[in-house]
Amino acid sequence: MSTHIYVDGACSGNPGPGGWAVVINLTNGIKTISGFMKVADSYMMEVKAVFAAYKEIRKLYNEYGINSFIIFTDAQAIVSTINKRLPYKWAMQGWKKRYSHEKVKHIDLWKQILNIETFAQLSGINISIQHVKGHNGNTFNELADKLAKNEIKKYNENLQSKKEVNKY
Repeated sequence: MSTHIYVDGACSGNPGPGGWAVVINLTNGIKTISGFMKVADSYMMEVKAVFAAYKEIRKLYNEYGINSFIIFTDAQAIVSTINKRLPYKWAMQGWKKRYSHEKVKHIDLWKQILNIETFAQLSGINISIQHVKGHNGNTFNELADKLAKNEIKKYNENLQSKKEVNKY
């Protein structure tokens, strides 16, 4: 049986403050992880969420021997990128897109994902990624979305409280 992981990214402005989240549905409960970047774009936050999921997969394998995972995301572009194995192709092409020769966005995150994918393959860890329709009532996807947006909300509230303190 595979462990299900739901990821999501959010951005307020594009670029703007961004949040990402990971929700892991374990047999003994739910584990959540989320984070924030001051300046990001929505694609970056989706990739960051997947990267964070991959890091957790490595931990879960090392600590508990869990070796089968399905990552769910509502970002079809991310699913397509990973399922078409584009990061491997990009690495072989000097991190440039095949036809346009444009530099791949967020290379640092893709390189780290590629490193963890290689570790997973060598360790016998099975990772697949699937699309889940966003904002469609899936409890775990909705939670990931809420956590990612809450990261942005916390940042905005912190900014607002700093403005109010500076008034005096």
